[in-house]
Amino acid sequence: MAKSSSCVVLLSVKPRYAQAILNGDKRCEFRRTRFSQQVDYILLYATRPVGMVVGIARVTEVTSGPLGDLWKRFSGIGGITKHEYTKYFDGKHEGFVLSLGEVVLVSVNSSLVTLCRDKRPPQCFRYLDEITANTVISEFAAHIHATDHRCPVLDDDENRRASQTIFLLR
Repeated sequence: MAKSSSCVVLLSVKPRYAQAILNGDKRCEFRRTRFSQQVDYILLYATRPVGMVVGIARVTEVTSGPLGDLWKRFSGIGGITKHEYTKYFDGKHEGFVLSLGEVVLVSVNSSLVTLCRDKRPPQCFRYLDEITANTVISEFAAHIHATDHRCPVLDDDENRRASQTIFLLR
């Protein structure tokens, strides 16, 4: 069971990157700035037009370094093109990478969707309060017992693929 002192962030990502994380094609997340706290879990918020929480991922490692070194090491699992990478880090010399471990899909019926619905989505990320963080960790640990395994980000074929490759929360 995860510690109650674990740090959880609500992380805004574009729907296609959320989809890539959920289906296993993107196993790390590039960031322009370092978190001030050690992050243990991320609650994935897919931005508009989805506009909701879609998954939880465990952070296994945070790596920093020169952009060229990070691209060489993580490009194969980063889920973005070299052009997108360069554009995202424009004006920066150093970047940060969150390596992702287990990823679980959040059901549209999950209490996390409801819990985060009233919170204003972050521009980039937001640290979650202890009560919300503990809820995230509990649902992660239980692999989210869900009645509806469809992810609102994915189409039917991608939902079938995701159901075969993601810890499916039963």
